Amino acid sequence: MISLIRKHSSNKGTYGELIVDGMLAAYTCELPWRHNQRNISCIPTGTYKVKRRWSPKYKSHWIIQDVPNRAYILFHAGNFLADTRGCVLVGDRYLRDNNGIMGVGNSRTTMKRLQAILPRKFDLIIL
Repeated sequence: MISLIRKHSSNKGTYGELIVDGMLAAYTCELPWRHNQRNISCIPTGTYKVKRRWSPKYKSHWIIQDVPNRAYILFHAGNFLADTRGCVLVGDRYLRDNNGIMGVGNSRTTMKRLQAILPRKFDLIIL
């Protein structure tokens, strides 16, 4: 089972843990909850189909499918909220930039590690 457990959410962001088979696989960074509005909100809790995808911009990554009223919600590399418009960023630790904004570290390395352990398609439970 693969789940994203959101641990903290405020108007500054949403931070959680990606759990794979009961083990912590990555820390996550998302936009704050703003009622699922495009480009400014994380997505609603629920169960989603996810599949691996490739694009020139993000290379190998995953796309979360069938998000209500949203499209192209991805798991991709990025460190801070400025790197996302609604997607899930992954890293191996939390960090802060010079303005004190929380993010995730070592995102590209974490994406490579996730590519080795996550299947091409899976169901994701977001809590």
